[in-house]
Amino acid sequence: MKTNKQENKANEDSKTHERFAEQTEKNDYEAQIQELSNQINELKEKYMRALADYDNLKKRTQKELLTSKELGKLEFFNEILPFIDSIESARKSNHELINPLYEQLLSILKKNGIYQYPEENSLEEIEFDHNLYDVLAIMPTNDLNKDNKIAEVVKKGYRTENKIIRFSTVVVFKFNHQNNDDKNSNNVNQNQNNQKGDVNG
Repeated sequence: MKTNKQENKANEDSKTHERFAEQTEKNDYEAQIQELSNQINELKEKYMRALADYDNLKKRTQKELLTSKELGKLEFFNEILPFIDSIESARKSNHELINPLYEQLLSILKKNGIYQYPEENSLEEIEFDHNLYDVLAIMPTNDLNKDNKIAEVVKKGYRTENKIIRFSTVVVFKFNHQNNDDKNSNNVNQNQNNQKGDVNG
């Protein structure tokens, strides 16, 4: 027969074994949970990377489509540009017949995001800008207010919202400092002569 001491020891051993088994089982569960958590985090990272790659691809594709469309528009415009210039020239001799066709053509260009410049009714107000105009010639002027203003448009320019397709060719006013200096000098000499005449008289 087992003594009380032996039975107590057996019970303690059994409880220790049970606690060990429970702890082992708990550790296994925690390890499985941690592994599943790591897998979920990894899947999340892969998903976010895939989402970012898709977004970048979408943006790049849209940009390429826009670029392709813009290039197609510019190629077409460059092909019809000589025709537009011909109509522009014809307007000078037959304005009434050509003008309606010309205005209709400009309207079509505007709808496609192509704009003509400068406007004809505001030349004297337009400052020369080398980013928009090519200078064909300089026209001297004694009017300081006209200095660096557009004197004449030889060829119209065309642009989109963010790109110059063709620079406008213009004649630019330049203030004639020499003439004004000569005039001032002549005025001074005339005044001096008048003063001498008064003294001699």
